[in-house]
Amino acid sequence: MFKELIMFSVILLYFVYLSLNHWGKKFQYIGLNENFYRKFITIPQSKEEKCRIIFERLFNISFYKCRPNFLKNPKTNRNLELDGYNSSLITKLGKGLAFEYNGSQHYYYNTQFHKEEKDFEDQKDRDRLKRRLCEENNVMLITIPYNIDDDDLEDFIVKKIHEKELYHYL
Repeated sequence: MFKELIMFSVILLYFVYLSLNHWGKKFQYIGLNENFYRKFITIPQSKEEKCRIIFERLFNISFYKCRPNFLKNPKTNRNLELDGYNSSLITKLGKGLAFEYNGSQHYYYNTQFHKEEKDFEDQKDRDRLKRRLCEENNVMLITIPYNIDDDDLEDFIVKKIHEKELYHYL
């Protein structure tokens, strides 16, 4: 009886934890292994997150959103952000692989993202700076444009990995 009470309490606390930490998000029920252990995960909401999941599955390693010190913007003196980065992967450039998912605001002026035309030009300048600084610091950067359909996302990423000669990781 005592074991059942403890088990019930643990399960109840787990569901309270899930509801507090994932309130309002959709859940997907997946199996973790052959022993039928289950875990709730949130369904990716953005293409950026879908890209991260694809990169992590293909390389079997984590890709974190980060602002590395080598991406310092001289205009603002702040670090630019990479959508996904892993410094331990060895590439033909050196050490480090990053990805950037670029929404339409990286290619077209959009009042939802840019107050004025100058903001759009600044966005393009930051994108060029990010590419240049990654190259100068031997970090290979893969850019995924917004117009790739969800169904084609993995094929596009695999194609870029082959173009960058990283297929030995797959």
